[in-house]
This record gives sequence, structure tokens and C-alpha cells, in this order.
Amino acid sequence: MELVGSVVFAAILALCALGLMLWHVRSWRAAQRRRPEPAELEYLRRQYRRRVQSSLLLGLLGISLPLGHWLLLAQWSKVGALYWGLVLMVLAWVGVLAVADIWATKFFFGRLRDRYRLEQTRLQAQLRQISRTHEGGKSNGDPRKEQDEWTG
Repeated sequence: MELVGSVVFAAILALCALGLMLWHVRSWRAAQRRRPEPAELEYLRRQYRRRVQSSLLLGLLGISLPLGHWLLLAQWSKVGALYWGLVLMVLAWVGVLAVADIWATKFFFGRLRDRYRLEQTRLQAQLRQISRTHEGGKSNGDPRKEQDEWTG
């Protein structure tokens, strides 16, 4: 009964990994079609590599579960211990890739947010300068008149 549960879990994990792979490939192709800026394309390329690698490793982990349970632990216990050590190292690498993906996303979008905030501040300063110029040249002190001139 244990083996059946292990096989079912492994099949679900392998199918999820396959679905993730398809999703990553489609999103990468869509990103290439929209032709992003070079910095964004580089970020997306690295993200694609990390995510494809982690999905492949999840599929490998899915396959390794029933194999290790059925073949190695039952027949060769010392080889099984080495095998499960390797499985744990693969699992740790998936965790490292996940943390790297989180960090890269936070860093990339943090820089993008900072760039947009800087642009927003610059545009607000220009708007204030235009507003002051407009008030100094055409205003008679009636705010409704100024609003009408701005809105047309």
C-alpha cells in the first residue's frame, strides 16, 4: 500500500512539473514576441532558466520517489542511503533556485519601481514649474479661470 501512495504522489508531482514546463515555455515565447527592453529580456531569460531547471528537478524528484522506495531501500540499503542523500541534495538545489528567483524578482521590480518613482517626481516638478509659469503670466486671481484655461 505504501508503494501505491508513493507512485500516485510521484505521478502527480511529475504531471505538475510537466505542466510547469509547458507554462514556462509559453511565457518565455510570449515575452520574446513582445520584444522587451534588453534589461527586462535578460531578467526574463534568467528567470526562464531558473524556473525550467527547478521544474525539471521537480519532475526528477517525482520519478525518484517510487524508484528509491521500491528498488533501492528494499534491495540495497547502503545504496539506498546514498541515493536518498542525492535526492535531498536535488531538493535543496530546488530550494536554492526558489530563493534566487524570489530575490531576483524583488531586485528587478524594486529597481523598476524606483525608476518609475524618479520619473514621477521629475514629471511632478515639471508640472509645478508649468503651473507657476501659468499662474505668473495669465492669472487674475480667479481659480475657475485658470481651470478653464487648462481644460480648454
